Amino acid sequence: MSASETGAVSAPETGAVSASETGAMSAPEAGAMSASEPGDASPLGTGRGSAAPPGGGPPRRWITRTAAATEQLGAALAAELAPDGLLLLAGELGSGKTVLARGLAGALGIDPRQVLSPTFNLIREHRGGAGRMVHVDLYRLTPEEVSGLGLEEMLAGPGVKVVEWAERLAAPPAGPALALRLRRLPEAGSEAREILEVAPDSLAAPANAR
Repeated sequence: MSASETGAVSAPETGAVSASETGAMSAPEAGAMSASEPGDASPLGTGRGSAAPPGGGPPRRWITRTAAATEQLGAALAAELAPDGLLLLAGELGSGKTVLARGLAGALGIDPRQVLSPTFNLIREHRGGAGRMVHVDLYRLTPEEVSGLGLEEMLAGPGVKVVEWAERLAAPPAGPALALRLRRLPEAGSEAREILEVAPDSLAAPANAR
């Protein structure tokens, strides 16, 4: 199934996305997903980065051991994001944001191979048998440039919206969102990742970073 591109927004090239975000998925391994499994919420502290998400429930934390397990987590999250939810993803290069987005796309009936880290197209729209997904990647933009895009209406619109590099947003979204911060765990293996649920307003760029 092919994906349509909006092609409406472009940005100057500032660097390449690492191969670990765009590479092929490895085969699933037994016990590949550990710690807090999807749906298992466990308290993780009260600091800014681990604040409880909207709704008052404790944040969730997952450890994935392979890229395939990260993709499977994305698929599992589709149930709470469809049909019109907003997913905000933050984390360093190679932390698995695009991999997780692929899993979500697959659960919506979209060919995961169509979900790529963009080059000059910052917004891509995909349609599948189980829903629509709008994939936004803000890697190449500053918070000031993001503010000038006028994304508010799109992020509140129909379909599942996935925003990579959500920490580049100048302000948190007005409506509800699921926000996840990803990081690599090299001590646990080259593909091991920690995915932590955080409060959406903890991701917006601080004023002194704009």
